[in-house]
Amino acid sequence: RVGDMNTAYNIGILVIATALTAIGAPGNLFILAINLSTVRSQQVLPPTDLIISGLALSGIVFQTFLVYLVYMELLGMTCQMEISTFMMIFYITDALGSVNFWFISWLCIFYCAKIVRSGSRLVIRFQQWINGAVRHLLAWSAVGSFTVPVCYYVFSLGMNHTDILNNCTNLNIAEHQKQIVDDSYYCLYLVLCCLLPLVIMTTSSSFILLFLRRHAMRMQRSAADGFSSPSSEAHVRVSKMVLSLMGIYTVFDISIMIFIFTSNEILVLITILLCYLCPGVTPVIIIWGTAKLRNRLPTACWSK
Repeated sequence: RVGDMNTAYNIGILVIATALTAIGAPGNLFILAINLSTVRSQQVLPPTDLIISGLALSGIVFQTFLVYLVYMELLGMTCQMEISTFMMIFYITDALGSVNFWFISWLCIFYCAKIVRSGSRLVIRFQQWINGAVRHLLAWSAVGSFTVPVCYYVFSLGMNHTDILNNCTNLNIAEHQKQIVDDSYYCLYLVLCCLLPLVIMTTSSSFILLFLRRHAMRMQRSAADGFSSPSSEAHVRVSKMVLSLMGIYTVFDISIMIFIFTSNEILVLITILLCYLCPGVTPVIIIWGTAKLRNRLPTACWSK
């Protein structure tokens, strides 16, 4: 029975990973293709499209590494890989997940600056600053996302090399040191690469919802037709997109925490499945919430 359950689980994981890849990869490629046509026609990419393009590109690479790890694990080929190679692939995947977190958080902040209206000088200056800072924010968040896993990877290789040179004369001390390093890495990764972007997403989403609520109340008091104006409807759709992305990545954050700190096999299996959900669903949510992408999708489908 255990063998049958393992076989069924492996087949289920392969089916889910393949299905999510079949959904996410074409969606990300569609986003990149549309924004590439925008660059060709306008010779410039707006900040929103730049963030979405970076998110689509990182999503493609992230999903590729995830599927590669799954297939290698389920086919039993990870045992044949060198430990250094496996660690490199694993921590690159960690870094790509962090890049996705940060790019989503910058997208939420940019939409917050775009939607929220205020007479405050601080808000106005921030809205002016964010337009020119998008490229720098994307670049530095990508560099920072890779810095933490790469430093840990190099340090771990150095510790393994030291253990070999010492012929592992004191395994207890070596294992204790490795455990301390592992715990420090996971805590740092969770704080800088998962929790901090999530806090940014939650804060910006809260500002958007608060502004739209006050805007709706003002329109009702002025005897307007609610959210019938095109701009208001677009803002509502964008706010729904931002909230959906925040919800998806909240599930991703919780899944990573459970995966790191639990030893329960059932919970581990559930978290693995949830982790595959995010890169597959994200492009669908973005296409639905972005008017240009949503309007171009039927044309692209029929042209094929």
